[in-house]
Amino acid sequence: MGLMRQLRHTIIRSMPNPCFCAVTNLKSLLQRRKHRIKPAGKRQFLITDSHDSLWITERQRHSRYRRGIKYAVNELARIYHLNSMDILPGGVFIDCGANVGELGLWARAKGLDYHAFEPEPDEARCCDLNNYGGAPETRQCGLWNQTGEMKLYS
Repeated sequence: MGLMRQLRHTIIRSMPNPCFCAVTNLKSLLQRRKHRIKPAGKRQFLITDSHDSLWITERQRHSRYRRGIKYAVNELARIYHLNSMDILPGGVFIDCGANVGELGLWARAKGLDYHAFEPEPDEARCCDLNNYGGAPETRQCGLWNQTGEMKLYS
């Protein structure tokens, strides 16, 4: 990494959240990007675009949404090959390791009942905000208690 780029990253990492968000939003505006970021606590940020909003925990992940939240969520579903699944009306989507629940937006748009599992408290809170209107519905637990392999069936 070049010296100037390294210096820029060091400065950005050291910025307080409100300053980081202001600089990022100015850059997004100048680059005509859709997304904006707003601090909402030490580890919560609200990403918005012209149509949608999404709560995240890591401010550096804002760039994932530069083409819009819906685009990023659909891209994530494409990477996970979710569009190749047979989707039954009224079906269930179980998200193990849900993080902030981005795939819940996709699942609900497809008419699926969404169930999230996320052991990390900050990510689970964002998942609740993104999918359950803030109600604590994300199951905050790991799905196994030891290292190993197991067969999963669908």
